[in-house]
Formats: sequence, structure tokens, C-alpha cells
Amino acid sequence: MAEIITRYITKNPYFNDGKYIFVQNLDGYMLHSVGVDQPDPLVFINSWDKPNYTNAGLNGVIGADAIYITAPCLDSASKVKRMPHGGKTYSNDHYIGFEMTEPAEIEYVGGDRFTVTNLAAAQAHVRKTYANAVELFAKLCVKHGKDPLQPGVIISHNEAGKKGIGTTHSDPEHLWTQLKLPFTMNGFRQDVWNKIHKEDYMTQAEILKELGDQFIERFEDLPEWAKPEVRPLLDAGYINGGTGNDPDDIRMYMSDIKTIIVCARMMK
Repeated sequence: MAEIITRYITKNPYFNDGKYIFVQNLDGYMLHSVGVDQPDPLVFINSWDKPNYTNAGLNGVIGADAIYITAPCLDSASKVKRMPHGGKTYSNDHYIGFEMTEPAEIEYVGGDRFTVTNLAAAQAHVRKTYANAVELFAKLCVKHGKDPLQPGVIISHNEAGKKGIGTTHSDPEHLWTQLKLPFTMNGFRQDVWNKIHKEDYMTQAEILKELGDQFIERFEDLPEWAKPEVRPLLDAGYINGGTGNDPDDIRMYMSDIKTIIVCARMMK
């Protein structure tokens, strides 16, 4: 996996507006591509990192050799920085977005259509950004307790437009299709799920660190993001601390609770 580099766009007005998306309101993550033949993430970051840049504000840029996190999204399980990117209120309030750079070996000729000067080189760049996006989105899903195969957790800008929650764009699918690559959003979501479930994806110590593996005595000790899903499991008896009639008794490690939540989601 490419190195993940923190490069916050602290001069961007959206970075400084004090607005966050709390995990109970976070639907998931939107995948974009930049729509211009520029492979260097820093070109975009330097452009966005200005007080007068009000066009958008992304949470990260995915290049072929590095991933840049431009606003907080991996440092807390309970909230992420709201950075408008989808073009409509719903997507901006419920999703965080990440741009993939595009290869230098293409040239746009109108709308989302482009010509290709070197197909092999262009494909090589996109294969790297795709693989890096899979790794990043797997980390995001683990961090915030999201199942990538659940509807609406991972969407493209193209899919957001078709759902009516984002502007009408075709990225990143237009890039994959015209470069004759086998990538699809369904395949991407499956690849993220596969990455999460690979035995070597994270060590046990890393998983426990991500989950915050504290011992949970009672319902009120849970992090806020877990409460809406744990409550019905507790009421149904799937979680039971073993102390008689106490409806709020849990007495489990957070890692075990997380496993139960994921299993419950996958059975819906």
C-alpha cells in the first residue's frame, strides 16, 4: 500500500468552519476522480489550500505513490470533518469524499471524453490508484464500523448523481471504461470487503487499536456510534451480561461487540 500522508488543507474555508459529520449520520464514503490529466496529488492540494477556495473541500487525494489525507477522517471513530464534495446538501452532510488522480497519458476533448496517448502507462497509473483506494476505504470502514457491501456505504460520484444526492458526474467509472480496465463499483466494494477480511490486512494489535478494545460494562459505556445498533441486539438477548434482569448490562470487550454488529448487518 502507498504511504498515507497527513496534509491538512488548513487554509481552506471548509476546513475551518467547525462542521463535522458524526458517525451516526455518516452514510459512508464517495469515490471521485479528478477529471483532468494530472497525476500529482499535491497540485490539487496546493490549489485547495487557500482561504478563497470555495469550490469544494475533500478529505483526501489518492495518487499512484501516496495517499494524502486533507481533513480529519481516520483519527476518530466517532466523527469526521465535513468537507463539501458531492455538489448537493445530502451528500455533503452524509458522505466524505476522496479524489483519485488521473494519468498524464490522457487528454480530455470534451465533457468526460478523452484520448489516450499511452494506454499501458495510463492503465498502470489507474491500477495503482484503484489499489490504494481499496486499502484506504478498507481502513475507513474498519475505523467507523461500516460494512462496505451494505447499500450506500461506498458510492462513486457517478452513483451519487444517479441517486439524486450528488451532481451529475461520471467519475470514476468513465476513466475505467475508456481505459478498458475491468474495474466497476460493485467490484470495488467487494475488493474493499475482501481486503478487510484478509488475515494479513491488520495485525490483531492494530485491529484492537482501531476498535478501541475497552471492556464495556453497561450500555452507557458504549461509544455513541455503537448505541443505535447495540440497543436492539441487547433487547433481543443477543448481547447479555449475565446479571439477571438488568436491561443495560453488557460486560463484553468492544472487539466482540463490533463482531456481533458486523454479523447482524450482514444478516439483514
